[in-house]
Amino acid sequence: MQAGEFTPTAHSKVTYNEAFRANQYAGVGTMPIYQLSESFQLRGEFYGFIPIFPIKKDEYGQAYYGKAFTKFEYLGEISLVFQLSFGSISAYVNHYSSPSNDWNVGLTLGWQLFNSRFVE
Repeated sequence: MQAGEFTPTAHSKVTYNEAFRANQYAGVGTMPIYQLSESFQLRGEFYGFIPIFPIKKDEYGQAYYGKAFTKFEYLGEISLVFQLSFGSISAYVNHYSSPSNDWNVGLTLGWQLFNSRFVE
């Protein structure tokens, strides 16, 4: 729970995924945005995550560090965004590499505002 988290998308900020947590990690991503019209955008977000020492669990549930750079995770999201004068409406589909076959679809209305956390 206290390990750092890699949460580059709005959806990943509001979900808990232990595969994207580590005390030391590297992350990379890209976000191409295509302007379809004055009000519509098609956005893609694609990210890779590699923990330097992945956190694993033994048969007794105790945490330990695995071998360096042996685990790679990815996530991707595609969204269609409609811009309004006061906010936006977004329909999205995303996929996380872990847990397997983790697909999500959703609709976002307005803006998502995130407050600072007690533990960062």
